[in-house]
This record gives sequence, C-alpha cells and structure tokens, in this order.
Amino acid sequence: MIGGHRGICVLGLVATLGLLGASVLWAGENDSSAPPSLTCAITQGAGFEAETGRPGALVLRELFEASWGRYSASADLSSAIAVVEGTDGALIDSAGVHGAYVLRRGARTDLVFDCFFRYRFLVAGASDLRLGAILRGYWGAGRSADGIFGDWAVGFEGVRTAIDYLPAALWEGDPLARAAVGWRFSPTWSVLGAVESFSDEDSTYFLRTLFDLSLAAEFARCALHADFMLKYSDFFTPTGYLDGLALRLALRLPLHGGGK
Repeated sequence: MIGGHRGICVLGLVATLGLLGASVLWAGENDSSAPPSLTCAITQGAGFEAETGRPGALVLRELFEASWGRYSASADLSSAIAVVEGTDGALIDSAGVHGAYVLRRGARTDLVFDCFFRYRFLVAGASDLRLGAILRGYWGAGRSADGIFGDWAVGFEGVRTAIDYLPAALWEGDPLARAAVGWRFSPTWSVLGAVESFSDEDSTYFLRTLFDLSLAAEFARCALHADFMLKYSDFFTPTGYLDGLALRLALRLPLHGGGK
C-alpha cells in the first residue's frame, strides 16, 4: 500500500478524535439537567477479508467511543495487510467518525439519529469520501433481560470517489438500510443476524448486500465479539453472486470516567 494513503488515514483519525472531543464537550455544555457521567470504551479488532479477484488481507481496527447522556461519538481507524506479497490487499483501509443523538429512549426501544464522515482507500489510485446520516432503531430485551432483540436503520450517503486517471471526482448518492434480529441467552451471551447495505468495516456500494452473523460475550470488564460476513453483489437480481467474505474478532474494553 502506498504510504501517502496511510498518512491520510492517520490525519483523518487525528481530525476525528478532535471532533469527538468537541462533541462530548458540546454535549456537556448544553445539558440543562444534572450532568451525566462520561463513559468511554476502546475496541481492538482483527480479521481476515477476501473478495473476488483478490488474495485477501489481514485487517486491524481500532475504535474509540464516548457517550454523555443522549450524545455519543466514535472514531475508528482500519489498516489492511496483504496476505500475498506484492499486492495492495487493502479491502478496508479507512478512517471515520460518527456523532449521534438519542431522539427517544424507552423501556424496550431506542431511536437514534447518527451522522458520519469516512475516508476509504479502495485500490491503488482510488479512494472515496462518504458523508451521510442514519436513523437507527433498537428494540427488544436489554442486557439484563433474556429474549429477542434487534435493530433497524435507514439513511442516505453521498460518495465522492477520486480516481487518479480521471480529470474530476465522481459523485453519487446511495440509500442505506439494515435489519437485524437476535436472541439474548443471558446477560453475558447473545447472537445476532443482520442483513445490511452498509458497514463501517466494508467498502460497500449500491446494490451490495451484506449478511452478518455475530456472537457476543459481554462481561463486567470487557466484551468479546466474533463476526462472520458474506458479501453479495446484486443479491436480489438474477445476476447476483457471492463477492467476498470476512471473519472478525474484537475485544472491547470500557474506560470508566465521569464528568460535570
């Protein structure tokens, strides 16, 4: 992979961390009620990605999250390492930031507005910038209750793709959608299956469909996640085909804190 692209990723992460801090401070300054405590978490992930026509890549991902009352933000950075020497192998080299606000909080349902910005390295000589907004809904059993749970999401993103040999960048808009359902066996163990058209960990495009099966083990001081994903192009058409797969493992560590 070209070093310049990694430099852009690092600069993007620095910028997103700055936006993250500003978002948390803004949230605290604008809460007229008793200020809630600040909670943070860091996640370290590793996985294997393979797609049509590529040998695959090992992918490392770092994610930092913070929340304050109804406000939350996150910043992440992914880096791909080619499995076969001499190829770019970068399936998911990106840096991104999210900012979210809880519109409604209920006993069994939450409604969240989420906006995001992301830089992606696609292949040698090509990258894209994505800016979008998502409405997310979470329903069902919480961590303390056994039973069915899930989430859904709808949204839209604008995508600016820059390719070295083209005189101008390409612009397009993509609808975003997700539906997921799972079962919580206990406060510790749960399984979730999702169908989605977008992911922070994949360079998706219009009419690409991702099928994700995840297993989570949540403990008091950490959480473990394992995900297996199948990637389809044009799944709902006669010409649909399996375009790739991914296996990901992640360790999430809460960083307890407080603020006024």
